[in-house]
Amino acid sequence: MSRLKGEYFEDLAVDYLRLKGFKILARNYRRRGGEIDIIAQRKRRIYFLEVKARKSSAYYSGYEAVDKSKWKRIERLAAIYAQDKGGLDFDYGVISLAYGNNWIEFMFMIKN
Repeated sequence: MSRLKGEYFEDLAVDYLRLKGFKILARNYRRRGGEIDIIAQRKRRIYFLEVKARKSSAYYSGYEAVDKSKWKRIERLAAIYAQDKGGLDFDYGVISLAYGNNWIEFMFMIKN
């Protein structure tokens, strides 16, 4: 996916999160070894989120596209962010967007 298209879907994900009552703390949080697409907060919990978009004809969801190594990078970066901010309660998740010609479907999933 092109960087421009990726930014478009990240913008949609941010709009979706704001509608659901989240405050956006950071976008494209980069540190050595990786990037987290969106860091958001709702109530007292912080969410470290990967955004994945797939055409409706894709054989797997955006959530399934995040492999173990990507989760480990997200977890490592989340720990760095939390340490920088003085310790936080947090979760990891994926905002998966499926799209077609005239529609977009959002799924927000937290990793357990």
